[in-house]
Amino acid sequence: MLAQELPRSEKGYLIESFWKFLLYTELAKTAYDQMLSKPVYYVRTDIENEFCGFVDEYQSVIMPEFSVRLEAVVARLRNLPVATSAEVQRLNISERLHSEMLPRLRNLLGKLLNTKAKVAILVDNLDKAWNQHTNLQLLSELLFGLLGVSSRVAQEFAKEGYWRDPVNLYLTLFLRSDIHAAMIRLARERDKLPIRLITWDDPEMLRRVVEQRFVNSGADVVRPDDIWDRYFPPTVCGIPTRDYLADSVLPKPRDLIYLVKTALQVAVNRGHARIEEKDLLAAEQQYSRFALDSLLVEGSTRIPKLDEIIFELVGSFEIITAGDVRRATLAAGLPRGSDEAATDTLVELTFLGPEVGPNRFTFLYDEDSATKLQVMARKTALEHGAAAARYRINRPFHAYLEIKPHPSLPPGQLAIDLQPGIERV
Repeated sequence: MLAQELPRSEKGYLIESFWKFLLYTELAKTAYDQMLSKPVYYVRTDIENEFCGFVDEYQSVIMPEFSVRLEAVVARLRNLPVATSAEVQRLNISERLHSEMLPRLRNLLGKLLNTKAKVAILVDNLDKAWNQHTNLQLLSELLFGLLGVSSRVAQEFAKEGYWRDPVNLYLTLFLRSDIHAAMIRLARERDKLPIRLITWDDPEMLRRVVEQRFVNSGADVVRPDDIWDRYFPPTVCGIPTRDYLADSVLPKPRDLIYLVKTALQVAVNRGHARIEEKDLLAAEQQYSRFALDSLLVEGSTRIPKLDEIIFELVGSFEIITAGDVRRATLAAGLPRGSDEAATDTLVELTFLGPEVGPNRFTFLYDEDSATKLQVMARKTALEHGAAAARYRINRPFHAYLEIKPHPSLPPGQLAIDLQPGIERV
């Protein structure tokens, strides 16, 4: 759809119309489905009857699943006829999108939803088509259009007039940080993008997620902090349990929750009254496999035989050199010279953390710091020679791959950079 030859202004109008149509119809479909779910004895109001009649009139446009509507819209907007003027071109786009129905739909949604305290639209899974084979320029334009239209749609619903009632509408879009980093390089006015970065590099925030989950599930504690004494051992391998858990996972709530839930299941199956140290160690083994599987799913489209390269590192020390990666790529059957691309991919996937200073390794959890990290790693590597550039295998992958502590590290040391310049020991 976006590959058509259109002036920039018309392409912007096309993208905005595309997203506006999909957001309006999604909101209408959800409201209609909720109406149908009411008990049979429920008596609809005049406004609800009017709204249902409108949706029934445009049944084929509103009611299919989102993916079906998405494909239908793209099909209608593909191969637009060449117009002699911008006005005619916009009319072509509007006709293909049934745009004449949107003002009526806005009017009815205002009447139907203006009593709601809040109406929220959450947009997720925008990363499904994002890979190395995608035209990132076009996909970025599409996502930029969504970011722009989301704020305008919210503002439009907030307005009040003789033909429309205000609706307290919020739109929240979730983007992976690597997609944001790729998009931001193509943005003309990046400072105007309505984006907030959600980071989990603070271990205390991660621990609060676990505490809140226990409290919400009805845990027998007075304060959230009490769960560590009530349900967990004081230490694991001589390290306070709170610190051990934070260091054993990638800094994501999903990962820490997976590890704790697995440990809880192991403890229950073993008949333990609380999670014991050996339960956590067994859970760490399962989590390590889970983390590796997730990494392979994300990275398999970016470089061939990624799994074979990683498994060539089984049983190695946690600190490896560029030569070790080169031998792993050759053993996996990749041609000579592939090791550099493989190393870059493993760093981007946070499997490897480059050495950015003497015995200081950083993992790329913040893609906005990628350039800074690359420069620091390159300067450190030049001091030792390119072939001797060193990397640390991220701790979450140690248990499953049986990675051994490096002899140069003191026993019990867990040195993991959660953010460039911040080293936790």
